[in-house]
Amino acid sequence: CGDGRVQASRGELCDDMNLNFGDGCSGRCAPEGDFRCFGEPSFCVSPTLGNSPSVTNGELLTQGVRASLRITGFESKPQFLTYRADVQRSIAFALGGAVSQDNVIIYHVCF
Repeated sequence: CGDGRVQASRGELCDDMNLNFGDGCSGRCAPEGDFRCFGEPSFCVSPTLGNSPSVTNGELLTQGVRASLRITGFESKPQFLTYRADVQRSIAFALGGAVSQDNVIIYHVCF
């Protein structure tokens, strides 16, 4: 626990490369409260925190998550923008509800 690799054989459900409590993945490598953890090293999010920064051990966490996606199948920017809310909803759904549709921000569209 604490090495960034989720080792299920050792009972780990997450591993965020530290042994801190209060950051979503406990010092025992288990999700805390309503946090859901993904990947290696694990990144943990709380659906109740929404887009608000959280406080952990007295420090304000504002690092956020950023991802780039290539979406195909649209013939023009106006066509894409017509379905923008559907795309945001689909991305949020694909992330298992860890991110709300309101927190999926599309800021650049190229054609």
